[in-house]
Amino acid sequence: KHYLKNVLRLYEGREVHIFNGIEGEWKSIVSNNNNFSLKCLIQIRKQKKINGPNLYFALIRGVNLRWMVEKATELGVNRLNPIITDRTIVKNFNEKKLLLNIKESCEVSDRLTLPQIGKITNLEKCLIELENIRETLVFCNERRDDIYLHEYLSKNFKNNISFLIGPEGGFSLRENNLLKSSPNVVSVKLNNRLLRAETASILALSTYNLYRIKNSD
Repeated sequence: KHYLKNVLRLYEGREVHIFNGIEGEWKSIVSNNNNFSLKCLIQIRKQKKINGPNLYFALIRGVNLRWMVEKATELGVNRLNPIITDRTIVKNFNEKKLLLNIKESCEVSDRLTLPQIGKITNLEKCLIELENIRETLVFCNERRDDIYLHEYLSKNFKNNISFLIGPEGGFSLRENNLLKSSPNVVSVKLNNRLLRAETASILALSTYNLYRIKNSD
């Protein structure tokens, strides 16, 4: 209400499109300039469940985390799952601020569904959870001998997929052994160069979207 009235300075009779992430998008108007109320007129778009990838990522610093979450939201990520690893420096984040960033990104990209933010977990719990639901975890590795992500997706594309982005400096030997022993983990490379975590996340989601479009034709 404050943002619409005092920042955007909307006036009585002005048309506004609103959504709540549950019931779709509605056309509404400002109906009372003094109390600033909105009156819904007609539903423009119905809410649809959209299958998108999940992103598991080692926590990174605030500004970089915000940028990554904003772009991942625009690219259709379904769920954001922060994890703490043996080499993770950042141990927490401001969930309320991150949710505001997500809402803004949804508004900018004309997206109706808000991606969920998972609770902070560790790699062990993450692997157990995904193994129980039989979901493939695509580990975006730094190894040069892995296949490229686009090569894997060209033959193994599926909607129920998750991506894993590691911390700066990579996973520890213990964690790498856990990943190797997990039956539902696939190791791929994104590029011949080392990438920052936020760059790797966006490249992985962008590549996924390319093959989602191809498979929907």
